[in-house]
Amino acid sequence: MVITISEIVKAGTIPTDIHTFSLSADDKWYTLDGRRLSGKPTAKGLYINAGKRVMIK
Repeated sequence: MVITISEIVKAGTIPTDIHTFSLSADDKWYTLDGRRLSGKPTAKGLYINAGKRVMIK
């Protein structure tokens, strides 16, 4: 997730602290219809991981 300064200004909030956080999307897998899986799929097909389509052969 990336939030730009222009998005913060549009939202009407001004940050008062600097927080660092990391979103590890690599371990989150989804089917094409949006259902979240509990781990990396083993069945052949198309899935979504880290915002990209991945084909499991």
